[in-house]
Amino acid sequence: MRPKLHYHQTGRVAASLSGVRIPKRIAQYPPLKDLSRAQILGLTATRPWELPSFEESRVGDVGTREKQWPQRVGWSIAILDHPTVDQSRAVLSLGNRGLIGGDKQRVVFDLSEFGRAALLVARVHLQYESSLDVQPSVTAAAYPAVKRGVPDHAYVLWSSTARNPVLAYESADEFITLDDLNDFSRFMPVRTGTLGQYRH
Repeated sequence: MRPKLHYHQTGRVAASLSGVRIPKRIAQYPPLKDLSRAQILGLTATRPWELPSFEESRVGDVGTREKQWPQRVGWSIAILDHPTVDQSRAVLSLGNRGLIGGDKQRVVFDLSEFGRAALLVARVHLQYESSLDVQPSVTAAAYPAVKRGVPDHAYVLWSSTARNPVLAYESADEFITLDDLNDFSRFMPVRTGTLGQYRH
């Protein structure tokens, strides 16, 4: 069974679980067109080495190469208006997705093909210290936009094995800015390749 958390461009948020009919729970957050710099999604995996894996990668899959397994890995996914992607450090090597030259924590997805001059920016968060969670689990969350601080509610889907749902949330003052993205003094070459090339 594969859980899915949907954040539609209209701001409608809903969850589904393949193979299982679950009660509909819908939240209405701001439409993506109304957001210029805000986190919309978060994904966290605890004890990721014990979770099911897929041998074949799919287009758009993102991975990191680490020396050891982190106890927890999280992704915070935010939307950032950007009218000139080709004049930034974003290197879109796979059509509409890629990396930021000089930034080892973030990947980008260009939304221009959907009629929006913006990027989805996903930042990876790694925790190596042992935590109280003793079972492998996954938590996915959608967030309403907030000007500062953290939201007082969220739409969350988590594994029944989770002791507590662990949320991947990035403070608004940590979001990458247009100035950061356009600062070519921080640019470094981006290496691309297949998953097989990096499996050693």
